[in-house]
Amino acid sequence: MHTSPFSALWTSTLLAALLTSACASKSRRSEEDPAQAAGQATGQAAEQTTDEPPAATGPAAPPADTEPAGAATMQTLAGQLAREAARRPSGQRVEDAFAALAQAGLTLVAPRQYLAVVASADYCAGGVTDTGLSISACEYADGKAAALAVARTERRFPQMVSSRSVLLTGRLSVALSDAGRRPDDATLRRATTALTPKLAARSAR
Repeated sequence: MHTSPFSALWTSTLLAALLTSACASKSRRSEEDPAQAAGQATGQAAEQTTDEPPAATGPAAPPADTEPAGAATMQTLAGQLAREAARRPSGQRVEDAFAALAQAGLTLVAPRQYLAVVASADYCAGGVTDTGLSISACEYADGKAAALAVARTERRFPQMVSSRSVLLTGRLSVALSDAGRRPDDATLRRATTALTPKLAARSAR
């Protein structure tokens, strides 16, 4: 399945942050209390002064928290996706943008949701057309929030500025990227023409 390059970047960024947080939490839990460690050292020294052989012991019991950090992180990601899907604002939707683009011949193959929080959005989804054009759309509370979020994202990921073109229509942002480059002028005109009248009408409802 194709994945939009900028949606993959946003997802991997949050995944890395959550994984780091999970590992740090496990490290803190595994640190011994200094007083407890001193007591253990004293007990070991006393055992060495006796003539009795050490008692046989079985294998060490596994720690109570054995869940891999990666599994916990994936659960967190799934939970975040579910929350975003459940809290979508009313009005224009990414599906409206995808339908309008499909009428212009820019049809996504199996679009899918991806993390919106990294883009400061309420909900995002995207995919790739059969010609390799990546399309990503995000929903925001209103047009002002959409414009501010796009500007913030491009400051955070400056490499995106030269790799995509972003169209703002109502409270939606629609980003297009062709193999890591901005789409050609003809494709951009098709997308702009397809989105503007249809989504403007939808926004007025």
